[in-house]
Amino acid sequence: MIDTPYGLMRTEVSLKKPDLVKYHGASNDFFFASVSFSKLQKASTLAEVRDWVRELCHRQTGLGADGVVVVEQQDDGAFEALILNADGSIAATCGNALRCLSQFVQEYWSLDVEFDVWRPSLTTKWANELKADESFAQKIEVFARCSVWQCENKLLGYGSCSIEMGSQKKIEVVETLNCARIFWELGFKLSEADLKVHFVELQNPHIVLAHPEFKEFVKSDFDALGKALQTLLPARLGLPFSNIGFLWPDGDHFGLIVYERGAGLTTGCGSGATAAFGAIEFLAQKLGELSLKSREFKMPGGVLEVSGSIEARVLRGPSQKVAAIYLDQFRVESPDRDTLK
Repeated sequence: MIDTPYGLMRTEVSLKKPDLVKYHGASNDFFFASVSFSKLQKASTLAEVRDWVRELCHRQTGLGADGVVVVEQQDDGAFEALILNADGSIAATCGNALRCLSQFVQEYWSLDVEFDVWRPSLTTKWANELKADESFAQKIEVFARCSVWQCENKLLGYGSCSIEMGSQKKIEVVETLNCARIFWELGFKLSEADLKVHFVELQNPHIVLAHPEFKEFVKSDFDALGKALQTLLPARLGLPFSNIGFLWPDGDHFGLIVYERGAGLTTGCGSGATAAFGAIEFLAQKLGELSLKSREFKMPGGVLEVSGSIEARVLRGPSQKVAAIYLDQFRVESPDRDTLK
């Protein structure tokens, strides 16, 4: 059943592959499309693809999502994936999208083994349209490895898997005085003594700010701070344009909110959790503690677990199919959620 503007509708399973399939990982949602999808085949420039992604992902005037993942299987069986944010920019990686990719590949390619994920060769023809911070897209390389997706509830299209996110390339302590001043200028009176800030570079850059008082902040606080810090931290401290993570201890796990590049405030961010794990491990080692085995991060969309060494970070968490979309027939198929009512 699917709830539509025309009422609750039951749809029949189609033998035709859908044009788009929507999934979410910890409520971070994405449309998946094959390179053969007509909208992409007809695009002659990257600008056209960016425009289409922005229109599709718009929450009010489009179908709504945090991003789009374009997937292609090569003749040798390898998979390529182009991840685009809701604003049309190209993402270097995305843990939540990659878990959804594992589910997508299993459901529509019937692949039941681990597989490497390559950067797409199709971006090479658009090299002159890439932005300065998208240069990574020109490198045809493996940037992640997906484990086999494990179905936990077939009726609801729900399950989980692990993603090898690659190595942690860099971590450095960021001077806190200027960071604390920015908070005060924005009306947030945080104590500098309790503020810890780290720049963590994975496939994409992250600035992780840790403070126990973040636990008391509300969504509008994180939205305002994330938007401001993405501009002010690079301008004042010379840091790259980065995802901004707000981290705090919360019982036997950590609370985490991430303001993403190209998407804004999100309910879940896999690479953000991976970067936060790196920051926590770095602090622990400074105190003479052993390397961490794993940590759980509670985000608005769910709980993500991160483990592994600096050379190979591993992210584990859920994914769920939301709907299969057939644009030419104006029809949507969705897992039956009657049991939730």
